[in-house]
Amino acid sequence: MSAGDSPQRCPQCKADVERMSRAMQDIAELTFCLKCHFPLLLIAGKYRLQKILDRGGFGEIYLAHHINLKRDFERVVKIVKKDILTDSSMRKRFQREIHVTSLLSSENNHIVRIYDDFGEIPKFGYFYVMEYLEGVPLTRLLEDPQHLPPLPLIFHIFRQLCEAMEAAHHAGIVHRDLKPDNIFLVKRKNDPYFVKVLDFGIAKPLDRWGERSVVATQGVLGTPLYMAPEQWD
Repeated sequence: MSAGDSPQRCPQCKADVERMSRAMQDIAELTFCLKCHFPLLLIAGKYRLQKILDRGGFGEIYLAHHINLKRDFERVVKIVKKDILTDSSMRKRFQREIHVTSLLSSENNHIVRIYDDFGEIPKFGYFYVMEYLEGVPLTRLLEDPQHLPPLPLIFHIFRQLCEAMEAAHHAGIVHRDLKPDNIFLVKRKNDPYFVKVLDFGIAKPLDRWGERSVVATQGVLGTPLYMAPEQWD
């Protein structure tokens, strides 16, 4: 079986996919595992989903493998539920999140990289592909108030975060949901606390983008605990 063929076993529950396919001869290709309902789709013709990383109200995030690569083959595929983007303004927001983050990540290494594969999966949802990061959110370092990070490490993280935000603001983008969960720490070379900023889903474009009328990003948006006080006026 080549890398692009259907998997022999479900990545999640290890059920025999070939046996399921033989039992369902009237179906050309299974799109879901009949046992656990894990998606068996080949995204964009090259990304095979391996396991779910997170699930929320808007959709799911999966670990995926690029089937044509032997090295650096791990990716993250974010799939937004189809019924979430029925409104044209929401689809516009989704497309802008991809465009904004892809642009920013090409200019600053502290912003999560977005690849140029995105689109719609019929009867399933909308997707885009990101780099896979091995690390922890800043939240993890703040869990124990008795063992907070030392001051030099705090400044090291803060400097990198400022670089990322400077790049975003220079491009005319305000993040609007900056919080410890969206600040990811990974190991890069000799730095075990290299910052990656995630999730520009509710980022606000300034005048130069010509998109101030997008309904999906108007009004009060963000995580209440980390919102600026003036947003509550």
